[in-house]
Amino acid sequence: MPGDNFSRRVARAAAAGGGRTYRAQTPVTWYLVLLMVCLLGLSLVTYSRYEREHPVAAAPVKQTPPTSTDEWQAGVAVDICGTFVSSALPVDAIATDPLASIGNGVVRIEPGLSPDAAAFEGTKATLGAYLSIEGAEITPIILSVPGKPVPVPTTTTTTSPTTTTTTKPTGTKSKATSTSSTTSTSSTTTTTTVATKPGPAVVYKNGKLCGSKPGQVEVETWSSPGAKAGHVVAAAQANSIRFTNGQLITIAFLPKGVAIPRPPAATRQAVATFLIEDPSGFATTTSTVPVTTPSTSSTTVAGSSTSSTTSSTTAKSTSTSSSSSSSTTTSSTG
Repeated sequence: MPGDNFSRRVARAAAAGGGRTYRAQTPVTWYLVLLMVCLLGLSLVTYSRYEREHPVAAAPVKQTPPTSTDEWQAGVAVDICGTFVSSALPVDAIATDPLASIGNGVVRIEPGLSPDAAAFEGTKATLGAYLSIEGAEITPIILSVPGKPVPVPTTTTTTSPTTTTTTKPTGTKSKATSTSSTTSTSSTTTTTTVATKPGPAVVYKNGKLCGSKPGQVEVETWSSPGAKAGHVVAAAQANSIRFTNGQLITIAFLPKGVAIPRPPAATRQAVATFLIEDPSGFATTTSTVPVTTPSTSSTTVAGSSTSSTTSSTTAKSTSTSSSSSSSTTTSSTG
């Protein structure tokens, strides 16, 4: 019968599902897995939110020295046919040049002095950049340097006011009076000062004679003022020489085979002293002392006296004053 078959199938399905005891058990494992999934999801959300609110700062990029905070010094000399020529690299007249000759053959390397410090930092602080500022040039076959300084007269005219008072008696002997007149004049002072500027460029080309032998452009560097062994650099690579703190460089025009000398002793000593005084190579900070500016005011009372008050104001707003009075008679009756 169809009804009996259906009943048997239902019975078999019930038997396959387990007994009442099995069906009454709580699915602990399923709940544990569900709890773990929830906890893992919550942890991931919490971690993601934390990372978003606390981003990791990017690692600072290490700059190649010299940087805008550095001040280095190096010694650079020019040897022409065995003689050091100090005028070849004259003292720089512009205080803000980042690569500048400061005298005695010493070159200051301080990129921070330039409004565009990045143009002279790291690998850009080179001998070529310095020579360009100095008006010099070096190529594989030519050395061009400024000539001997030439005078440049400068005249300054200053005009100062001068006041002259003259008193003359008038009238009769019985009744004498006096009158005064004031005349304003001016004096002119002319001052002439003689400055200098680099002379016309002097060019040395390979093959030009040094005495009886042809010369050639050469460059040698030393790592420190006390270094004895140097490193010869081909003229074609000379512009790419990177400055280092305490370095010595000699740019030479000498016959082939002649040893290139180190810069003069005075240059080496000046660089060595700088390394002792500032071994870290950091730029120093200059502070400005406040200037006291005096001011004067005067008040005249008709027919009696003149008083003056002078005050001096400093950064702390401190002032002092003094006053004086005098009386002058300009007429008399006999």
